[in-house]
Amino acid sequence: MADWKIRRGDSEWPAESIAILQEWAKSGRLNGSDYIFNPILEKWMYAADVLELRSSLPQAPNTRDLSPSVSGGVPTSNRSGFDTRVFGVIILVIGLSLTVLGGVMFATNGRLTDQEAAALTPASTGGYWQRFEQNIFAGDAIIQENNRREVARHQATTMMLIGLPAVVIGGAIVASSKSQRSKYAGETPSAQGGSRP
Repeated sequence: MADWKIRRGDSEWPAESIAILQEWAKSGRLNGSDYIFNPILEKWMYAADVLELRSSLPQAPNTRDLSPSVSGGVPTSNRSGFDTRVFGVIILVIGLSLTVLGGVMFATNGRLTDQEAAALTPASTGGYWQRFEQNIFAGDAIIQENNRREVARHQATTMMLIGLPAVVIGGAIVASSKSQRSKYAGETPSAQGGSRP
């Protein structure tokens, strides 16, 4: 099994077991803002977020190492590991899809044109009553088709009314996560040196 790893600033050290990390945390050589590679979860996380280390870490204000050297910049995930940028992009894509699909449905389901209505109307043949009956059935077909198209237009409008706010919300989430990254990208840890824990 892979070793645990510690990253502080530009320095990285291996640790053979969680017991060693707990010992370092109790002695104050490891703090909650150090990055720890969890080989079980196969991801980097803050020491304060590692369940096995929480009770061993000193209770200090939550100051996190925001150096750009860690994983290409500031982690954009919250404490549970959920990446808000991915969530924002998913909402954005769903919103755009609904808006475009709704627009296409709305545009293609207009009222019947005279040519389309004429295509639904059979050629008048036979006596007066036969022509009368044919026109009634043709009128019913035209009304049914117009009703179907009207329902489709209402569905399309609903899709656009859901899609447009989703685009705005998704865009805001993505922009917010980008501004948070750029806000902290230039900062380096002040209280942490590059010394080995």
